[in-house]
Amino acid sequence: MNRIIFLILFFLNIFLSLSFSKEPPLEWQNKYNYKEHLTGIWEIKTNSINEKIYFNGHWIGFLNTDFVCQILFTEKLSIKKEELYRVKKYGVNQPSYIVLGTNCKDERFQKKFGTSFDNIFISNEGRLFLFQTKNLDNDNLDFLTPVQIIKKISKEDFLSKFKHKFSN
Repeated sequence: MNRIIFLILFFLNIFLSLSFSKEPPLEWQNKYNYKEHLTGIWEIKTNSINEKIYFNGHWIGFLNTDFVCQILFTEKLSIKKEELYRVKKYGVNQPSYIVLGTNCKDERFQKKFGTSFDNIFISNEGRLFLFQTKNLDNDNLDFLTPVQIIKKISKEDFLSKFKHKFSN
């Protein structure tokens, strides 16, 4: 519960400084199931990052750094329409979104790439997937958009790619 409160306050105060609406979740937010949409292998390529990200259930695996993390919680939020201009540069065109809180911050990844992955944001009625990042040099928050390269992988394929010891 504390992590949920921290995430909401952090997102509110630091990243966007937006006023969230008190609207109940929209139909798409209630129907969205990340285990159906965030599957398979995704890729992020930037000037400094070239990473393949594997999704299987609540597990997330970063292939090049051999790091595994997981989705811990889901929050359904909205921003006021008049504040939407602040996030348009990321491709967001609707005020409702879903936050998938993770434990994906990793020191090895931070040292290698100068940034860390954090939470996942789903927007545009589930059609837009953004990975939140934090630059270590200047503490700026940003978002990267992974591209799906393989739609589905088996649990065994996922498990075989990482040295992590899975308990569930």
